[in-house]
Amino acid sequence: MKIFINFSVIFLSLAVFCPLSFAANNPAQKFNRGLINIITSPLEIAKQINKGWKQSAQESKPAGKGIFSGFFKGIAYSAGRLGSGVWDVVTFPVKTPKNYDPLMKPEFVTGKDTPATEPAEKPTK
Repeated sequence: MKIFINFSVIFLSLAVFCPLSFAANNPAQKFNRGLINIITSPLEIAKQINKGWKQSAQESKPAGKGIFSGFFKGIAYSAGRLGSGVWDVVTFPVKTPKNYDPLMKPEFVTGKDTPATEPAEKPTK
């Protein structure tokens, strides 16, 4: 019963704060982002394992190598997301970084990743 009550409190607090996350960057969104990143930071491990074995399969390497490297990469990303979440919760009233922007990209663990090596846009004349 205690687990159900704890889960309900977390769910209801997320339900209250989630609509604020779709507004413009503001302190409430920063606080909400911090809470969500603290709670979901362990998901980075599974996300990076998934990305690692898929990348290994594309490169015709053993899946174990991708899973192994993804696990340790996931631990590092999880620690980074946890730290980013704590930073957002502690400093939510302060406009740091500029305009309450997130420290990590994507903003949430479930967000879409952008390729790290995107081609630079060529200036048009």
